[in-house]
Formats: sequence, structure tokens, C-alpha cells
Amino acid sequence: MASVLSALTLLGGLIAFVRKGSVPSLVGSSVIALLYGAGAALPLHSYGQQFTVSASLLLTIVMGVRAIKTRKLVPIVGLVVGALSLAYFGTFAKK
Repeated sequence: MASVLSALTLLGGLIAFVRKGSVPSLVGSSVIALLYGAGAALPLHSYGQQFTVSASLLLTIVMGVRAIKTRKLVPIVGLVVGALSLAYFGTFAKK
């Protein structure tokens, strides 16, 4: 799941960069994708869980701010994906 989120996050940043020339979107999505990728490479019971929760939290915060500011569909979808992934990966922290 983390590897899929990594790829989708990076793809979203690349699309924003190509369409709008948004360097912050490219850099931000690269950082989040890197965190998800590190989480996918490591077992969830070790540091992998910390990377995936960090990436999910960062995605939720960033997309939440953008959703409130712009009220556009893409940030709202990003917020929902971030919140759902935070709930998913956060369940591993409880075990």
C-alpha cells in the first residue's frame, strides 16, 4: 500500500509541475513519496511504520490547508487519501 501511495503522490506532483509549473508541489510530493517509499522498503513493525505515518500526516496537513484555501477537488481528494492512510498506518502503531 505504501508503494502505491508513493507512486501516486509523486505522479500528482509531476502533473502539477507539468501543468502549472508548481515547483513546491513537485518538491513536496517528492518528499512525501520518499517517506512512503522508505516505509514500503522497511517492515511496518520497525521504522517503516514511522515513515508511513509521517508521510500520511504530512499529506493530510498539506492537503487540508490547500483544501480549505482553494476548495478545489484535488486537494480535497488528497486530504481524504491522507486521512485514510493515516488511519490505516496508524493502526499498526497501536499493536
